[in-house]
Amino acid sequence: MGIALQIGQRPSSVTYEPFTPSSFYELASFDQEVSAGGTYYVAVYEQSHGGRYGLAIGYKEEFGLDEFIRIPIDVIGIHQWEGQSLLFILAPLLITLIAGFALLIWKRPTSLRGVFSGIGVLAGLLYLGSGFMMLTQMILALTAASPDVGVLLTAIFILIPILLAIAIFRLTIPRKQITVRVRIFMVVLGVIGLFAWAGLLVGPALALVGSVVPDKRF
Repeated sequence: MGIALQIGQRPSSVTYEPFTPSSFYELASFDQEVSAGGTYYVAVYEQSHGGRYGLAIGYKEEFGLDEFIRIPIDVIGIHQWEGQSLLFILAPLLITLIAGFALLIWKRPTSLRGVFSGIGVLAGLLYLGSGFMMLTQMILALTAASPDVGVLLTAIFILIPILLAIAIFRLTIPRKQITVRVRIFMVVLGVIGLFAWAGLLVGPALALVGSVVPDKRF
């Protein structure tokens, strides 16, 4: 094949990425059918400034089960790579946890006096906070990129954790009797949350744990 040189050009518009979400400039694209096996090398060079860049190789995007479930954690690393601090990334989640528990202690202190309800509330707040995290990142991305149909996809991924959080709260606040049906619903919400990228893995794990813990009061 020899050597192929691809010169990038900065486009006038920024591309919006709906799943992270984030925004970026797509500088170059190269399509070449490889006829011989072997090792191929790619070098990226910028003479004047340099900086961070993303390089996507291949034409097919696939995820294993563990990779798909781990995406919310990997996305945090992506945002850190973009230059955001971990505290800034997690701020919407932390604010949701603090405000949520403060509101419950003020309005419904008895709702936190059971193992099931306490774990359920924490899981619900993590779901809710992860939705607000994605909302914050969408707003940040849209300060640079123009909205397109991808925003609707992001909105769905924001809405699902929030709806799941509401469902968990309805199961746990208030809850006088923990029936088998309630526990099954909690399992379902935990599994859905796992595949809907809600709660940063911790929320779904708590929902699943909460579905089997004894209904003890304290």
